Amino acid sequence: MAMRVAIRVVVAIALVATGVVLPTGAAGGQTKRGQRSYDLYFPKVSVPSDAGVSLVRIVISCGHAAAVNRIPDDWYIRTLFPPHESGPEWKEFQFTSNAVEFAAGHGVASLRDLKLLDGALTVMVDDARCFDIVADIKDDMTEDGWRVRLRKQQFRLRSHHAAVASPNGKFKKQLLHSSDPHKAKQNADVNPA
Repeated sequence: MAMRVAIRVVVAIALVATGVVLPTGAAGGQTKRGQRSYDLYFPKVSVPSDAGVSLVRIVISCGHAAAVNRIPDDWYIRTLFPPHESGPEWKEFQFTSNAVEFAAGHGVASLRDLKLLDGALTVMVDDARCFDIVADIKDDMTEDGWRVRLRKQQFRLRSHHAAVASPNGKFKKQLLHSSDPHKAKQNADVNPA
């Protein structure tokens, strides 16, 4: 009886240790080998002097939001499933499965530019042949509702770097999709497909 208990304890410890010790791609933001991830950077957008940015909705085709790296103070974020959304702005996205919306909590939290959202979202490419990003930027707190739509070509997509702990406890940045991070170009601007 004692031997059975000892064996079960050893097996349980081995299973737990294996789950903790073995690195997985998902833990580093990867789900498939060779899948690319990028931090999203916005172009300069002219915001009218009597308006601000209070909503940024990003729709991703043939890819998905992999991580939210930061949220501006007094803003919130939510994920959306475009086929379940209503309104004319969603018609072209009925076959897209991933969208993220950053929104201001109160009128005083609206932004004058998009700098605080630069690098705030990491996107992962599922299929480079059809990968696309569209973002609606708007001020939904004023009567006229200023808005602009951005397309993938207007964004800068930078290879995503993950913070990795080295054996001495210091952090370094490493390209998630690179098999040799020392040869990879740091902060490379890219435009997949």
